[in-house]
Amino acid sequence: ILAGARMSRSVFNRADFSNAVLTRADATRAQFEGADFTGADLTRAKLVEALCEDAVFVEAVLTRANAQRANFAGADFTRARLDEADFSGADLRQTRGLTQAQLNQACGDRETRLPRGLRLPVCD
Repeated sequence: ILAGARMSRSVFNRADFSNAVLTRADATRAQFEGADFTGADLTRAKLVEALCEDAVFVEAVLTRANAQRANFAGADFTRARLDEADFSGADLRQTRGLTQAQLNQACGDRETRLPRGLRLPVCD
């Protein structure tokens, strides 16, 4: 259990966080390239400016996560829960498994980069 962990500016490339509890973890500017978050609980996690290229978020819970300006190029969001997640300024262009239904539960801004054909509500 890594709830509330301070992971800012750390490098966790290819790390295995599958089924980990990372609620309220602060991973601002951390590197998670190729990391596995399958089934992980990232509720209210802070992923601001995190590098999550090719990371796996299959069935992960990112409810109310703050992923502003994070890079998710190549990440897999199959069946991930994105309720109230903030992707303002994030790069989601080359993600896999991301659906419009998931994005309808999240929000972003004009700077958020999305895969073709997908839209994201604007954060309040």
